[in-house]
Amino acid sequence: MIITKLLQKRNSIIGFALLFLNFYGNAQNILKGFVFDEQKQSLSGATIIVSNNNKKNVLSYAISNAKGYYELELDISTDSLQVTASFMGFTKQKKQLITTDKYLNFYLKPNAEELREIVLKSQAIQKRGDTLSYSVTSFKGKNDCVISDVLAKMPGIEVLQDGKILYQGEPIQKYYIEGLDLLEGRYNLANNNLPANAVSKVQILENHQPIKVLDSLVFSDKTSLNIKLKKGITRTGTATLGAGLSPLLWNANISPMFFSKKQQLISTYQANNTGDDIANETKRLTLDDFISRITLASHADYLSIASSSKPPFHKKRWLDNNIHLFSINYLLKHKKTLYKINSSFNTDYQQEHAKQFTTISTPNNIIYFIEKIDNKRFYNRLKNNFIIEKNRIKGFFKNDLALAINWNTNKGYLLNNSNAINQEVTNNTTTISNKLKWIKPIKKQLVVIQSNTIYKNALETLDIAAPVFENVFNGGNSFDKVSQKLQLNTFSTDNSLGITKALKHITFEPKIGFTLKKEALQSHITIWNNGLENTLGNDFINNFDFKTAIVYGKLRSLYKQKKWRVALQTPIQYITISKGNDTNTLHKVTFDPRLTISYEINSFWRVSTGLSSKHHFGEINKQYANYILHKYNSIKRYNVPLEVVIAQSSYFGFRFRNPLISTFFAANYSYLITNSNLTYKGVFDSNGATTTGFLLQDNTKITKSLNLRASKYFDKYKTMLATTINFSTIEKPIILNTVLTKTTVNSSYIKTAFNIDLTDKIALSLDAILTNTTFQQGTLEKIKLLNSNYTLKLDYFPINNHYIGLEANLYDNRSQQDYFYTINYHYSDKKRKLDYVLKWNNVLNNKSYTQKIINDFASLETNYIIRPSQLIASIRFNF
Repeated sequence: MIITKLLQKRNSIIGFALLFLNFYGNAQNILKGFVFDEQKQSLSGATIIVSNNNKKNVLSYAISNAKGYYELELDISTDSLQVTASFMGFTKQKKQLITTDKYLNFYLKPNAEELREIVLKSQAIQKRGDTLSYSVTSFKGKNDCVISDVLAKMPGIEVLQDGKILYQGEPIQKYYIEGLDLLEGRYNLANNNLPANAVSKVQILENHQPIKVLDSLVFSDKTSLNIKLKKGITRTGTATLGAGLSPLLWNANISPMFFSKKQQLISTYQANNTGDDIANETKRLTLDDFISRITLASHADYLSIASSSKPPFHKKRWLDNNIHLFSINYLLKHKKTLYKINSSFNTDYQQEHAKQFTTISTPNNIIYFIEKIDNKRFYNRLKNNFIIEKNRIKGFFKNDLALAINWNTNKGYLLNNSNAINQEVTNNTTTISNKLKWIKPIKKQLVVIQSNTIYKNALETLDIAAPVFENVFNGGNSFDKVSQKLQLNTFSTDNSLGITKALKHITFEPKIGFTLKKEALQSHITIWNNGLENTLGNDFINNFDFKTAIVYGKLRSLYKQKKWRVALQTPIQYITISKGNDTNTLHKVTFDPRLTISYEINSFWRVSTGLSSKHHFGEINKQYANYILHKYNSIKRYNVPLEVVIAQSSYFGFRFRNPLISTFFAANYSYLITNSNLTYKGVFDSNGATTTGFLLQDNTKITKSLNLRASKYFDKYKTMLATTINFSTIEKPIILNTVLTKTTVNSSYIKTAFNIDLTDKIALSLDAILTNTTFQQGTLEKIKLLNSNYTLKLDYFPINNHYIGLEANLYDNRSQQDYFYTINYHYSDKKRKLDYVLKWNNVLNNKSYTQKIINDFASLETNYIIRPSQLIASIRFNF
């Protein structure tokens, strides 16, 4: 019934998409042929371009292969078409295309004209099949040191603030160096430390299938990135040592690297107290293995101290830290088998100082309170992965054994409306996991075995030296201290057996398997008064097991012919979920189909559309019936049945990319309906303390979003222009202080960026970001929040080996404007191969920044203490 409603709501979009695909599918024609010289020798790498005679627009193009053969698609309904074949050292040949033509051969003559001067200039972006190659030399500026600096200037590619790489708005699937995946998604280690001078090309691998044995059977719509090093590069890397003032500052980065055909090594020691959050260096940024691990062992910290909202700009401006990071990543290739070790450890001490003003709006009252926050955070994290991988045309094997240990302590002093509160929380977790995938050809099909097993133990304690929730804990009477203790043990395993078999243009992937997950939650609350300890009763004790068992059968059918790609997934699951000895066990059979269709109109355009349905069931973090104190002003209990969520989504998108003119464009519209049997319920007292739960009441949440991305590189002017536009609307019901109300959030995000080399000595870049959020709760007055951020950078190279950089930032929230300035000086000693860098941050010595945000029922204004003016001198060199 729900799927039917979704189809009725979205049939106009899907119908238009299919009509669009059908129109172009019928209008296309294939043009084939060969390119030879006068002696009928094949010319490999010749360019064949189809253009409009009148407008000279490039409509399609191809590159001839080793045999001189080319093939391209074109619109036969277009009149006055011209086909041009060209090859270096030969005269171009042009032919008029007749609509009945299916074959055109070209015979090019050597260019006999005497050349007074020969200038060889490589194209900034080249395309060979599904591979785009970006020339690093074409995009690298004089002050670009590592490869991430250059990636940010390449059209179609985005580098987010945390280092995540997007291509056409989608995260990359794999990050290779010379075709090898050393870092397993933790590619910040390479991106931020690999010298740009060591890289010749950045390759974008579209429709990339990373498993070789599946390459001709299972198509992929994902993109991977490959770093091609310059010839002769084996040892490289970077090193930086620096010190500064106000207060005493220091930073160190020693990152040697080694690359050969059989071995790769990236190691690093980094440390600083300058606000650089180098813990992100070891963060997994690709989605390959991350999703499955999160699905099986999804758990964030339950307990925390009060914290503030963070400023919208880079952490280097506000993070007060003292961090050390060690990491070693080694790959050995022996007899077509890869052995990999990825190991890292970091320890960090952070301080946070802020003043937060919170306004909570409910249908029957408005609550206002002030928090003055002083926090000290201690983090220790150890991560290890041991991987064996065989990736051959004859089969695939990969086993990933991982160990992760976190032991963290956070301490905080808080003033809430002049009430002093001391807090301390410890969060210690140990995770052991093993992921196996084995693909073996047997006769005319592939047998696929997969197993993913995770064990996780979490111990958490929250101590609050102040009376909180007196009416809940102690009958309205005050007390001195409250402690919340919690332990969660999780064991989960997912195992499956499948086959992959191709029949002409269709590949079938049937799979059967089972998932088992057991979680044991224990928690209790203790209060102290006058030195006496009192462990509270049953309402404050949780001790139960949460078990999930799933038996599933899945069939994925893939159709690929010419430019059409269709994927249909039809999974059926039998799910059993039980909580402790609760006789109200859930038994459910689900059917969650997913259909995606894509069509490549020509070498430049691709359209795609899809429909999907997905069941989600409540996790243990929404199933405890008795109280858990999450932080000083938030206590939760969920004495409700299991949450059942059904989400149906549809989307339509298209993208354009033409490397000949360095132009990229992508657009996507999505519509999501989420139906749940539970509705969020929040009860707020006059001090902002929240008692959270759910009510057994159906609700529907609707999310609509439109995303647009465009980028263009002007090679002649050394200019890159990029724009990102996002619009979204979220509508959902919630219960606030016993009153049911509807919330609507409309948000828009517009970012425009460009950089240009004005002269050989001056480069300029500008980033402008506008965000507009409107929040409506029931009939209450709308709350609007408009922010704009501008960043202007001017790079000046007065004489050889000297560089001066000026950076100006403006942050405007319509009630306050904040300006920040940074000055850089850089001198390169070519003889000693050393770079000397002097950097002055926060020239105006701004003391704080005011941030405003809104959510479903609250608006927060945070005055955050940021880093003072500081001067840092560094010495840097490449290995």
